[in-house]
Amino acid sequence: MPRAIIGTLLIATVLFVAVSAVLTGMFPYERYAGNAEPAAWALRQTGHFFTANLLSIVALVGMFTGLIALMVGGSRLLYSFGRDGLIPQQIGKLDKRGLPGNATVLMLVAAVFLGSIFPINLLSNLVSAGTLIAFILASVGVLLLRRRKDIVNTGYKVPGYPVIPILAALSAAGLF
Repeated sequence: MPRAIIGTLLIATVLFVAVSAVLTGMFPYERYAGNAEPAAWALRQTGHFFTANLLSIVALVGMFTGLIALMVGGSRLLYSFGRDGLIPQQIGKLDKRGLPGNATVLMLVAAVFLGSIFPINLLSNLVSAGTLIAFILASVGVLLLRRRKDIVNTGYKVPGYPVIPILAALSAAGLF
């Protein structure tokens, strides 16, 4: 499993750097500033309209896939919170098919409400900030839980402790 994760990260990094190099080779990087679809824009500027439109469609489908994953993950998180009594327990109930229906409806209502009121730039910045905060809290949590004497540490040991959690927290804070 770790080899697959590392391999995926390496492939994604190589592809990202390669696409970035090609795009900056096509036009100066300043021309891409503030552009929501730089690759499709570059293709349109060079007369490749069909490929640009196809790329935009593929990107849109990819975004929907990501949104579905966020909805499923978010509803499972709300379900767990409700089951554990951290939020109203009705949200922690499963429907007759074994799915967290109440939590999914709550996620849907929240997404529609927030998406209709706030601009997308603000929402995307909040998602990024929330992710960074979660990484910081997870790293600090590793440090704090490892020091507690009332918890038996028989499970997974973080390699490079305490350097790795400290570097992870500082890196996430630096990206903030």
